[in-house]
Amino acid sequence: MSRLSCPSANATGGRPLACAPRARVPRMRAARPGRLKMSIMIGALAACSLVSAQQAAQEPDLAASASELIPPTGLAEPGVLSEPVALPESVALPELVALPEPVEQFEPSAADRLRHDAVQSAAVPVPKPLPPVKLSRDERTLARHIAGTYRVANESIERFVHYSFKAASEFRLDPHLILAVMAVESGFNPDAQSSAGAQGLMQVHTRVHTSKFEPFGGPEAAYDPMANIKVGARILSEYVKRYGTVAAGLKAYVGAALHDTDGGYGSKVMSRQAEFDRAVRARSGGTRQAAADESAGRSSTVDVGAMVDRVGTSIGL
Repeated sequence: MSRLSCPSANATGGRPLACAPRARVPRMRAARPGRLKMSIMIGALAACSLVSAQQAAQEPDLAASASELIPPTGLAEPGVLSEPVALPESVALPELVALPEPVEQFEPSAADRLRHDAVQSAAVPVPKPLPPVKLSRDERTLARHIAGTYRVANESIERFVHYSFKAASEFRLDPHLILAVMAVESGFNPDAQSSAGAQGLMQVHTRVHTSKFEPFGGPEAAYDPMANIKVGARILSEYVKRYGTVAAGLKAYVGAALHDTDGGYGSKVMSRQAEFDRAVRARSGGTRQAAADESAGRSSTVDVGAMVDRVGTSIGL
């Protein structure tokens, strides 16, 4: 506050009057921010302590149970208990359960899908081995010739030859003719199939001759060597009887009965038939010649002995 001004002189004498003393007014000091915060914190701590004390008074057993579970023990070394801690009997430890190891999930492959497919995984019956066939000398000779010439397994060819001889006897055909048709048609491949639908060793059209395969289980038997040979021989025999000659029957067999020529099919078959005839004759002729030579040798030996006896008798020995 500003000072109180006193008059410079009185009105009468000109001397200054004594000024009255100045009154002191107390000044209000503003509170500092730091002290205000500390006061608020002290009050909050006091309130928390009061609440904690009230809760402890209401639950006295909590502290006692905690002290029983964790008794005070001294530590001999940092992090190592000097004495084992005994747990109360009422506390049961949970059982440890082994977690399963994580299994990597892979997308199933095509092979896995087929393996779990009911149709693909069904047991397939294994066919029983066929019994061995008994061949004559001519049949065995012909089988060896065909196996070496056409590079076919000897066991398979032996069956083809055996079935051909049986079918030839049943349908009155030359067995070499049936084998010659097989050589030209399929090259002795029982699984052969043409673009026109002919199947098997003798290339029979199952769509045309379906009924002929019914005794063998249906057209699926066209790949069975015995069924195919019997049906093919039956068809060829019927054509030969209908048209009168083997050449005309072969022309009808190849499907050229109404055409002027068979494209050389008949001549090919007859050429193979002649080949098989020569193979059998060569073997049979060689065997007969060897037998004749052996017989001639025995006869000549006897004759020499007789001559020696005659000579000895004549000279008086």
